[in-house]
Amino acid sequence: MSPGICDVSVTNHCNATCDFCAFAHDKGLVKDHRFIDREAFVRALPILRRRGIDYLNLQGGEPLLHPQIADLVAAASNADMKVGLITNGWQLPQKIDALLAAGLGTLLVSIDSHSLALHEKNRGLKGVGNRIREA
Repeated sequence: MSPGICDVSVTNHCNATCDFCAFAHDKGLVKDHRFIDREAFVRALPILRRRGIDYLNLQGGEPLLHPQIADLVAAASNADMKVGLITNGWQLPQKIDALLAAGLGTLLVSIDSHSLALHEKNRGLKGVGNRIREA
C-alpha cells in the first residue's frame, strides 16, 4: 500500500496576480476571503490518519496568508503526518522560522520561468526572488 497524500487548500486568498490562476487578487473572482478553521482542521486530522493519509500538503491561494499557518503545520505534524507547503514565497522571510519550528518537512516554491524577471512579472511580485533567497 502506498502512502496517502492529501492536498488541503487553507485559503482562497492570494497576494499574487498570476494570469493563470483564479485566486489572483486582481481578477476579482474571489469576493470573500476565507481561511480554513483551525479547530475544524484539527478535528479532521485523526480521520485523515485513520484513512491512511501520511502526507499533508498545504496550499491556497497563498497559504502563508493564513494567520494561523504555523499552528496548522504544528497540528498536522503532531498528528504524525509529514507536512509540506506550496507557496509563492513572498512571506517566507517572516514565516520560515516558525514553519520549521512547527514541523514543516517540505517546502515547495512555485516558479513560473527560468527568467527571474519574467517570473516576477507573471506573479506580480517584484522582488520575490530576493525574498525567497533571504528566507
